[in-house]
Amino acid sequence: MTLQDVEESIVDAIKLTTGVLITDKDSNLLSEQYAFPLADFLYIFHSLEEKYDCNIYEIINMITYEEFTISAIAQKIIDLL
Repeated sequence: MTLQDVEESIVDAIKLTTGVLITDKDSNLLSEQYAFPLADFLYIFHSLEEKYDCNIYEIINMITYEEFTISAIAQKIIDLL
C-alpha cells in the first residue's frame, strides 16, 4: 500500500460522503472553500477506519487543524500501518 493509494481512498471517501471531488491533496479540508458539515467527517473517518483497520481518531489527534489535508492524514495512516 502506497501513500498515493491511501490518498485516493480518502478522496473517494470524501466524494462518496459529500459529493465533492478534491483534486488538491494539500488543501485544508476545514477551509471555507469546502465548508463540509462537521458531521460528514464522522462518516468519512468511519469509512477509513473500516478500510485500514486503524484508529482514525488517534490520527486526527496527531495533526493540527492547519495540516488537516488529505496528504497529512494519508501519511499518518501509512505511519500507523
